[in-house]
Amino acid sequence: MVCAKPRRQTSPSSRTPECAPERNTVLRFELPDELAGATVELAIVEFRASVTSSDTVGLLVLDAFPVTSEWSSGAAAWAEGWDTPGGDFDTSRHGVWVTATGSNALVRFDVTGMVRAWVSGASANHGVIVRAASGMIGGAEPVSAVGGRGGPSLTVYYTAAERPAQAERRESARDSRR
Repeated sequence: MVCAKPRRQTSPSSRTPECAPERNTVLRFELPDELAGATVELAIVEFRASVTSSDTVGLLVLDAFPVTSEWSSGAAAWAEGWDTPGGDFDTSRHGVWVTATGSNALVRFDVTGMVRAWVSGASANHGVIVRAASGMIGGAEPVSAVGGRGGPSLTVYYTAAERPAQAERRESARDSRR
C-alpha cells in the first residue's frame, strides 16, 4: 500500500482511503560547510503550504520532528524505505506551529535544537518530517517559499567558529602591545 512519496513533500493517495487522513511532509536541507564548529543561535524552517484539516475551526497544529533514517525521494514511499510507515522520526525533539487552513498558509518552525545536533555531529542530518499533531487529521503540502519563490527554506543564525589562525593572530596582536 502506497500513501505518500517522501521527497521535499508528501501527500496521501486518493486511491487508498485508509491512509488519506494522514499527510507527512519530509524536507531535507544541506548544511553549508561554514557551519562546522559554529554556534547555532536560531534555525527556522518556513514555507507557504496548502494546509488541510478536519477541524471545523479551520486551524491545524503541526509538529516538526528530526528524521532518524536515511531516505531518498526515489526510494521511499509511505510503507517502503522506512521502519515505520510514513517515516522514521524522533518524537523527543520537535517544533510546534499552529496555522490556519488554506491554500497559502504560513508554516514556520523553530528547529534550532535539531540543527545544533546536526552541526555538532550529535545526530545525523536526515531532514525534518512535518505532520499533524497527535489526535489531529490533516497536513501541510509546501507550495512556495515565504517570499513566493522556490520551496521551503532553512534560515540559520550563527556565530562562526574561531579558526586557529585567527586566534593566533589575535594573541600575537595582544603580545605586541604589551
